[in-house]
Amino acid sequence: MKYLKIILLLTFFVKLSSAHNIELNGIRYEVRFNVYSNEYEAIIFPINNSYSGDITIPADVTYEGNNYKIIGFHQTAFRNCTQLKTITFNSPYIDFNSEHEDNFSGCINLQEINMPDSHPLYKSVNGVVIRRADDFFESSIFLMPEGYVGEFVIPS
Repeated sequence: MKYLKIILLLTFFVKLSSAHNIELNGIRYEVRFNVYSNEYEAIIFPINNSYSGDITIPADVTYEGNNYKIIGFHQTAFRNCTQLKTITFNSPYIDFNSEHEDNFSGCINLQEINMPDSHPLYKSVNGVVIRRADDFFESSIFLMPEGYVGEFVIPS
């Protein structure tokens, strides 16, 4: 009985620490268990720089009866996707992981990055990602797509 408890406990911890990839509608996600929120979440994962055209990232995905909230993307998920035109994030939980400011480098045709109005830190203005003003920071450009055409003025 003691060994059975140990085996069950080990199986439980292996499940918690495991991550696996799923692909839905041409987008690859890595599903991970978040020990802080005590739930599974998904991040967008690269597919050989092949994201192209206009893509929409949902707020969450359902796979095999399980629902996963989309919280971010791998630092190279969109890098060098030269045929990517627009990307729309519908998740208010997307984290740009500011340590990797070149998340979209090489996306020479990317003209718009759209954020949901419900995102607490960022908003989109004409396809440019703006950091929302708060008690510590003024509103500022956070991310301008490489393929953006025209002038841009930060709204007051």
